[in-house]
Amino acid sequence: MSPAQLLHRASNRPSACRITGAIAAVFVAISLGLVAGAQAADSAWTVGQIGEPEFTAMAINESGVVAGYVGVYPNYRAAVWNGGTTTFLATPENTTRSIATGINKYGHVVGQVDLATEEFTGQEAVMWNASGQVTLLGFLPGGSFSSAQDINDTGKVVGVTSVSGQYQGFLWDGDGPIEALPMPSGMTSSFAVAINNLGQIVGSASAMYQPGSAVLWQNGVATTLTPLAQGATATASDINDSGQIVGNSATTAAPWLTRDPVLWEGGNVIDLGSLGGAFAIAQGINNNGQVVGLMMDTASLFHAFVWKDSVLMPLPPLAGDSEAAAFDINGHGQAVGWSRMPGAATRAVLWMGQKSAPEMVADLIILVKSYKLGTLGTSLTDKLVTVQRMLANGKSKQACENLDSFLSQVKAQKGKGLTVDQAKALTDGARAIKDVIGC
Repeated sequence: MSPAQLLHRASNRPSACRITGAIAAVFVAISLGLVAGAQAADSAWTVGQIGEPEFTAMAINESGVVAGYVGVYPNYRAAVWNGGTTTFLATPENTTRSIATGINKYGHVVGQVDLATEEFTGQEAVMWNASGQVTLLGFLPGGSFSSAQDINDTGKVVGVTSVSGQYQGFLWDGDGPIEALPMPSGMTSSFAVAINNLGQIVGSASAMYQPGSAVLWQNGVATTLTPLAQGATATASDINDSGQIVGNSATTAAPWLTRDPVLWEGGNVIDLGSLGGAFAIAQGINNNGQVVGLMMDTASLFHAFVWKDSVLMPLPPLAGDSEAAAFDINGHGQAVGWSRMPGAATRAVLWMGQKSAPEMVADLIILVKSYKLGTLGTSLTDKLVTVQRMLANGKSKQACENLDSFLSQVKAQKGKGLTVDQAKALTDGARAIKDVIGC
């Protein structure tokens, strides 16, 4: 199991978990089916619940497709959520349960299935292609367990398998059998949990009676990463295409004492901060350097967080909840995780960071062009390009005036050159930009 799965199960104390997943953007929230009741934190992040009950959101790709599973332990079924629709992933015959743990930008998903046949009973790593066809990845020679944890955009898969009772990180390059990753010096077991598009892999390794270490595999070489303190433990959870690695590390030598979320960058380990609780971990990092994870406070309540450029910020739970955890974040600032009241079932959520006005205008231009409106689209786009120019020159008043002109044209074309849904999406987008500018 990945660290995210283990944390989800450990923190989800009731036996019946109720989870959902989410995806939203500021100007198309309604059209994508974001559940009503989304709220803002510090006017920077919104949170919303989507999906059906008992859906656990584990990972999100650049298109906003969420991978995870549906059900209550032990009856899990691997699934993806996309635009308001949950789709179960096909599994081999005699599968008793399945989970999805990672997804790349092409919609290829990885995870594991539990099989029960006359020849074999156990867990095996799998990969689903964009059409939902499943491939069993197998085991190392003599192995009887494997689980895929992540897949990059070139189709390389990493995970963990076992041989003779020892866990071993593996790599699958899209063809042939899985291959064992080299064991770090002095270690006897290892786990691979994430791979970037350069083929760099991260995870952890340990040996009996020794502190566990965060590990980077690169060019066939395993390197342990520096923890926060001499003799302390560390684990790595994710790596982006710039080689930034996140995870957690103990702040003292004893592995059972306080652990903080960390970032490894340029040979340095950076403590991302704490709410004073005994446990925290950075779970995901995108190519913009945004980090998400979870941390306990002094009352042992979980809080989701986002970190970038030395600024740590809590992510809000759903209205009425007081705990949350974040597992993954994509390049558009969409993060997935869960929200709950203490001791209650969790609900999967998606957080969306509010973009700047110029970024929102750029998104709205893309939306207009996607409608293929001909001369009407050109006219609407020209108005938005003028808004961009006014914002770049610090002319907020003129930008607001051009947005008003854009809104007037959209209103006049509603039900004519624009469908009702298109007009609503464009209107919502323009009004959201005006709110950010302060028109």
